[in-house]
Amino acid sequence: MEVLLFFHLAASLLYFLLADHHLGRLPAICETTLVAVIPGFGLVIMVIYHTICRLWHLDEREPPKDEEDKPDVFTGHMDYDENIVPLNDTFLMDDAKKKREFFTTAIKQNVVTNRSILRMAMGDSDRETAYYAVSLMTTKLEALDNRLFAAEDEVRRLDELPNWDTAGKADILNRYIDILKEYLSYGDFIDNVTYAQKRRDYQQALDRLTKFRPEEKSYYEDEIGLLLAMQDFDKATDVCETFQARFPLEERTYLAFIKLYQAQGEPVKLREKIKELKACPVALSVEAMRVIRFWDGK
Repeated sequence: MEVLLFFHLAASLLYFLLADHHLGRLPAICETTLVAVIPGFGLVIMVIYHTICRLWHLDEREPPKDEEDKPDVFTGHMDYDENIVPLNDTFLMDDAKKKREFFTTAIKQNVVTNRSILRMAMGDSDRETAYYAVSLMTTKLEALDNRLFAAEDEVRRLDELPNWDTAGKADILNRYIDILKEYLSYGDFIDNVTYAQKRRDYQQALDRLTKFRPEEKSYYEDEIGLLLAMQDFDKATDVCETFQARFPLEERTYLAFIKLYQAQGEPVKLREKIKELKACPVALSVEAMRVIRFWDGK
């Protein structure tokens, strides 16, 4: 019996060494476990299995075609090209001709969307590069102007919609606001008078939205933030009061007042509002607790 056990263990060990060499560690462990658990028959089963696989070529696996053609996860569908240069870095090149070629090609392919790159190009020493950049910026602003004009026309005709269709009116105003946001993001390229007017239009659109959707807190907060940026503190105070009257137990209304008093430089009113926030019978958020700790430390 001991002799049979010795031969069984020796056969199992030999099988493991051969399998580990040809198949790899994990398959070798799995198959050797079967050989060891079923003395004699386990080894016969595995020999028959591998004989069939060899005869039918079942062990000659090819990688799936999908995986062969799959692009590298870091490069996506792009082939590596050592001549590719980030557009932002082209303006560091001394070769004006190559720099112009890179930038104009990018414009023709309509891939220049970063305004910081356009600003760099507009101030570039190469006149042709600067010309192309100015032309592209002008084209973008003209297209945006046309979209804004159409949206303004829709807003002017809001009163033609039935009074009960507040949802439809709100949707029109939201589309108008989205275009205004994009327009105002080109602030460096817009004259001061136009910029101030469009920012006021943005604030008035938000003000109308608070009437159509008074339950939407973000409209009040956006309008207050815009009014503070415009330093229109009287109107900001009115909106803050409306906001708090609408949501008396909402901490965000207190935070809006705190921002207002901070911008106005009113420390007494600010501390009074901090006390009110502490006494507010609601669970305060992390942001509110951070504000309280900050001003309590002053």
